[in-house]
Amino acid sequence: MNKTSVQILPVFFLTAAAAILLIPLPWLFAWTMAAVIHEVFHLLAVYLFRYSVLSVTIGAGGARIETDMMPGIKMTVCALAGPVGGLLLLVFLRIAPRLALCGLIQSLYNLLPLSHLDGGRALYGIFISLFQPETAEQISVLIERVMIFALVIVAVYAFVVLRLGIIPVIFVSVLLFRNKKYLANKPS
Repeated sequence: MNKTSVQILPVFFLTAAAAILLIPLPWLFAWTMAAVIHEVFHLLAVYLFRYSVLSVTIGAGGARIETDMMPGIKMTVCALAGPVGGLLLLVFLRIAPRLALCGLIQSLYNLLPLSHLDGGRALYGIFISLFQPETAEQISVLIERVMIFALVIVAVYAFVVLRLGIIPVIFVSVLLFRNKKYLANKPS
């Protein structure tokens, strides 16, 4: 039986402390519960396919689950399991609207086709089952670059034309920073 390593990064505690101070507790609780359900659905999919979870790392941006290598379609199903869990929270819209809204937002965010998010992993899983690994990687990178370009354009448009303030630009900047950090650590 494999042992799963669980690591909680120090930045998680700083982020949690800031969140407790800045976010109203009912919203923070709903956001946390939606995130837990999201990760539980990932773990359920991995275990249903009878793969091992090698490690779980919890940081400022959420959890990262490392598993045994799996074929493309199973990788896609496991990647999409988290967002599906979040979307299933919409069933509770009438009795727990905050939870449903947080699940929806987290799911839509995670479905973006960026390599460090579930959408990017799901697409890569599809491509790896259809093409050679090099081709799958090239297609994934191309789609990711187009998505990054589109997000930058939307953020600038929201800032300049719609006058929504700096929040869209900050959101896209954080997203790009997280993506760059992931790509720098990605094995070739």
